[in-house]
Amino acid sequence: MNTRVPMTTTVVLLFIALASVGIGYGLWSKTLFINGTVNTGSVDSIFVDPFTDDDNKMNDDAKDVGDTGVCPLFGSGSCDPADSGKNVPRKDKDVGECFAVLDPNDPQILNVTIDNSYPSYYCTVFFHIRNTGSVPVKIQSLGVKGSDITAGYITAEWTEIFVGQQIDPIALGEEYMVQGDLDLHVEQSAPQGGTLTLEGKIQLVQWNEYVPLVWETCTSDGVPCTQAPEVSFDGNTVIMGELGEGDTTGIGQNVSVHGGAAKLPPGSSYDVTFQYHICTWDSYNAPGTGGYGDTGYWDSFSVSVSDKPYWDMGYGDPVTLPFVWGGERFLDNILECNNGTAAMNMVGDPAKDNYLNVVLDTGTSPDVNHAHPSYGTITIEKIVVNP
Repeated sequence: MNTRVPMTTTVVLLFIALASVGIGYGLWSKTLFINGTVNTGSVDSIFVDPFTDDDNKMNDDAKDVGDTGVCPLFGSGSCDPADSGKNVPRKDKDVGECFAVLDPNDPQILNVTIDNSYPSYYCTVFFHIRNTGSVPVKIQSLGVKGSDITAGYITAEWTEIFVGQQIDPIALGEEYMVQGDLDLHVEQSAPQGGTLTLEGKIQLVQWNEYVPLVWETCTSDGVPCTQAPEVSFDGNTVIMGELGEGDTTGIGQNVSVHGGAAKLPPGSSYDVTFQYHICTWDSYNAPGTGGYGDTGYWDSFSVSVSDKPYWDMGYGDPVTLPFVWGGERFLDNILECNNGTAAMNMVGDPAKDNYLNVVLDTGTSPDVNHAHPSYGTITIEKIVVNP
């Protein structure tokens, strides 16, 4: 008689047999390793071959052809430039001089000196930037700061170079250097016998960390922007109001939000570093502060992050934001100024785009009028987006 082992029994015996095979033999093994070496690059740049168009020497016939060191009517050097830029017309006298010299200990510092200047004196500083590192960089910001800039005694403008411009390592060739100009102009309000100072700064970041800022402005279609904003932009610098404007008690500054909002990628927060050079003839404090009658929430400068542009947030005075500043009184005929650098963490929304707001608000209720203007510049130097 044939006896069949049930299928379930066969399966059990097979499992047992396979399991017992490993008991009678040794286990051979081998472990593989990966040894890693990471060589990091470097970010480094310097100024190269600086000169001006009024240093009594022609350095480049495409830029300062009139800087010959000879002025026929007056003076022992070149006739003074009559404008900013390349190969500009010349005045008929040599009165001022302008020199650009690299710091002997640090080629990342360029020192510019103007001697015997006067209202409407011009000087253009020419230079190159060489990327001496091994990583491409981009210009994150271009700024010029100083109390004399804010007061309107001297103006400065970067030309030829621009925010977002890439500078490749010099190892790729000398042609990868970039040329830049700084145009300087002494204004009519400059004091006699004084010393005017300023500081220009070019911030470079590795090319993949560059954060572009595209500024939007409000339109004069209702509160708080009932009139056109007084604002312009120079890369990451927001210029608000009319620099150097005197005090007025009548029709002066427009009622608006003078500033800009730049869209940022989503983030839970943003580390924002900025320079500010801001002035006001007005006040921004509680009515009756210090027992004075010329106080109130009138003009405020602020830097903030929000999910909509500042003028669409529906703020009312006093605004509570990461950075807010305004004056103490508006009838004391004292121009109050505030200059400095701040680094702040500003909360955002990681689920959507946010806005970086840099504004001078003269239009938010309840205290609104045209009198006692405010003005100044704020330059965004660095933004770090935190996921």
